[in-house]
Amino acid sequence: MPAQRKSSAGKRPKRKNGDGCFRKRKDGIFEYIVSYGFDLDGNSLRRSFYGTTEKICREKAKEFLKKYDSHEVTLKDYTLKEWLEHWMDIYKKPSVSAGTYETYKYSLDVVYRHKIAGAKLIHIKPIHIMEFFEWLASENEKENKKRYSNHVGKKIKALLNSAFEAAIENDMCLKNPVKGSLKLSSLKVAKEKRTYNDEQMKIITEYARKDRYGYIILIMMYAGLRSGEMRALEWRDVDLCERCIHVRKAIKSGGELGGTKNGLSRTIPIPLNLVNYLKTIPRLSKYVVSEDFKISGNFTKDMLGNRQKAFFRRLNQYLEEKNKLDNVDKNKSSSLIKIKGLSQAQN
Repeated sequence: MPAQRKSSAGKRPKRKNGDGCFRKRKDGIFEYIVSYGFDLDGNSLRRSFYGTTEKICREKAKEFLKKYDSHEVTLKDYTLKEWLEHWMDIYKKPSVSAGTYETYKYSLDVVYRHKIAGAKLIHIKPIHIMEFFEWLASENEKENKKRYSNHVGKKIKALLNSAFEAAIENDMCLKNPVKGSLKLSSLKVAKEKRTYNDEQMKIITEYARKDRYGYIILIMMYAGLRSGEMRALEWRDVDLCERCIHVRKAIKSGGELGGTKNGLSRTIPIPLNLVNYLKTIPRLSKYVVSEDFKISGNFTKDMLGNRQKAFFRRLNQYLEEKNKLDNVDKNKSSSLIKIKGLSQAQN
């Protein structure tokens, strides 16, 4: 594109309304950004047009501005929920793995629980997006904690941003209300990190030795394994001679076997008392978590979670009877690695 001429004063002349600028993307497609008016707050309204040449982009922009000036632009009357479901089927389902798709669905199910899901796309403003995220970070009165973590909020914001960009390209709305609506860090609530003290660890360890699923709890606590890593752990990965556990694989949210969360394997040292205890556990199958509990080849996340909850219920009953400790909370089960500062060697 030829350089724009400068005025006699040395400054570039101000562009007229509808006179946009070009940007060439990495894939070779041109983006033509055009301003076509102002919103109620005085902010410039911009729209992007795409094409393989600048001429095609200009023709698309010219056609749009012609319709816009004559009020012929008609926006489809989608609600946010209707568009998100349609966008997921068309844009995401063919391009992401089954596990990732299910993760996206879970994140958007959170959006559907809020009143914003029933709002029309063309009526949603940045203030409505801010109200939604404030609700997301607000405290659940029944459980006395945040409704959803900041991590979930970031995922939802990224999905909403992509969905609104696609809606603009398809004439569903004129502006993306997610852009610049807020920084999620402003809603982040600092929370106290809770870990077991030495006395609690001693009590849990003693009780776990008597419980059917106690060895699972101890491995997760001492080695700091994630749920998917625990379910994929094989007995051959538990090296009692070297007193360590090799973490190489994990079961993903979709049920498929894959690598760890960051794609790296790691070796975790374990204490002698855990080594001696694991020597007494019969190795009934290939996996540390027995295949007797597996469904369709995978021990599911819910099944592992249910066994954790059942273990802590029995532990609390035991403690109440013995009057040793009040109500040990499963959610405080941070790994002993964090408590004792044991190192993890990266492979």
